[in-house]
Amino acid sequence: MKNFKNFCSRHLAALSLALVGALSLFGIAAAAAPVADAASCTTVSCVQQFGNQRIQERLTALEKLKTDAKNNKALTGQQQDIIVNDANSNENGLNALKKQLDAETAIKPALADVKNIYVQFRIYAVVLPRDYGEIELFHEQNASQRMTDAEVTIDALIQKDQNGKNIGQIKTLDQDYMNKLNDASTNMKGAQGLIPSLVPANYPGTNSTLKTYHQDLKTARLDLQGAANDLHQMTQLLKEDLGGSTGSSS
Repeated sequence: MKNFKNFCSRHLAALSLALVGALSLFGIAAAAAPVADAASCTTVSCVQQFGNQRIQERLTALEKLKTDAKNNKALTGQQQDIIVNDANSNENGLNALKKQLDAETAIKPALADVKNIYVQFRIYAVVLPRDYGEIELFHEQNASQRMTDAEVTIDALIQKDQNGKNIGQIKTLDQDYMNKLNDASTNMKGAQGLIPSLVPANYPGTNSTLKTYHQDLKTARLDLQGAANDLHQMTQLLKEDLGGSTGSSS
């Protein structure tokens, strides 16, 4: 028999992920390609310097992405690895491009290399908005799973409370709780399904896809916040009906 108070505290703490506000993940401006700036160069070294600066900016942003993923305790190790591995892949590509750019001896091929910083990788326009979105998606999926798992205990407590004065309200909240979890699941699946199309080769079509992607994530997040609020209300009403020391068998 689990102590009812401990059940409430443990599950509400675990589900606090769903109560936080929107993560500041999508404030990433898609940098326009200033190829004209590089084109104003009159020497290969000028083009190389310009390109190397742009590459370093992207490498720094990717390192931050990796750090954010690894420091996010809401993600599993496997989920963190997915983000880190994608960042590593882009870093490897950019470093290879830098090596090629540094070896150029004429302006025209050097300018082509600089152009590829933008058209081949799309770090700001595609990669970062997609991958930071995936961090939030993992966050939401994990919170949703814990909330779905909690329904077994909630149902057991509702069965104990059939004669409680708050049982009608509790059942209404429980139905809303499940409805919101189902809606969140639908939106998370929608976001998940868009990820394969969010690649540099699909730019600029990725702009509209990213809007849908982020909207799906936002809707799922709001659903999870609503469900967590339902859970909070249910635990308070069940505690009132059953008493703080009443537990569930599991």
